[in-house]
Amino acid sequence: MNLARRCLKAHSQTLTVILTVAAALGGGCGSQPKISSPDQIAAFQRAGPLPPMRASRRIVSATVPSGPYRLVPGDLLELHMPEVMAAVSADIPCRNNGDPCRARVCNAGTICLPAVGEVQVADVTLSEAEQRIRDAYCPKYMAQKPPVVARLAEYCTRKILITGAVKTPGLYDLRSDEMCLQAALMKAGGVVSEGACAAFVHHSRREDGVALPIRNSTAPHANPTLTGGETVEIEPRGPRTFSVSGLVKKPGAFPYPPGAEYNLVTVLGMAGGVDDVLEPQFVKIYRTDASGRLVPAVFKIGPDDLAESGRVLIKPGDAVSVEHSPRTRFRSAMSSLVRGGLYAGASYNVAP
Repeated sequence: MNLARRCLKAHSQTLTVILTVAAALGGGCGSQPKISSPDQIAAFQRAGPLPPMRASRRIVSATVPSGPYRLVPGDLLELHMPEVMAAVSADIPCRNNGDPCRARVCNAGTICLPAVGEVQVADVTLSEAEQRIRDAYCPKYMAQKPPVVARLAEYCTRKILITGAVKTPGLYDLRSDEMCLQAALMKAGGVVSEGACAAFVHHSRREDGVALPIRNSTAPHANPTLTGGETVEIEPRGPRTFSVSGLVKKPGAFPYPPGAEYNLVTVLGMAGGVDDVLEPQFVKIYRTDASGRLVPAVFKIGPDDLAESGRVLIKPGDAVSVEHSPRTRFRSAMSSLVRGGLYAGASYNVAP
């Protein structure tokens, strides 16, 4: 009877442990991973290196302007022409004749001036624009050509994002006479001292773009024209890698060869697959954006999610973490109990 009571007491204690663990780990203690929202996934996809391009589709050599700057639509001119303003001031009430006149070049390439109306100035230098303005007022409004001094108050610019192996990656405004790859690299401080091996130019982050080798680790092999909105990625020299950690069989860092393209299913397979006992169903991927900010995203990796996982592209530098959830912690605790011999049917050393 004593032996039976002791065995019953031992099994009762075992059941108490199991129920306690189940309540703590399976009953809501701990947070369930939350799948990333579409907006979070979009931000995650924009971060990190751009996908490799299959081939260079076009290379348009830039025509780098030389000589004085030529006006383009969007430029803002500041015109100092006091004699003109004095002559037409009657048509402009409450105007100080000494104030400069500001005029923006419109899409048609013209500026609108007091009294004379539109004057064509696109694709001319500042001195040529001054001459056209003098001609517009003389002799219709003035007997002699008036003095006119024009300066550029504001350049029309377009934004280019430069990432990768440059000294100061970021978003830059380029003037019309700077719309080429080499000028963009100069804005970003040039290639880092360690050198680079390739330049990728993507327009609006679409697949359409060009891939250029870097000569002597510092200069692109060609100088394509930019139109605005492009993302320029400079690929560093040396091996590229990604890492897989957490509940996988072979965690570690893995090479990401140039031209390769890996998805989530592939990299989990390279890490030996997920733990067979714990069967994790969530993965968190960490990557950095152009500013160095960490951008994570959570995806499901259960048996029913293979198709979706195959569409998740892994980029060089990504850190893939198969993390614990309440479910995996519960399964881990149950596995530990089994290994510890606490289930019914295990042997106990009970004194007779």
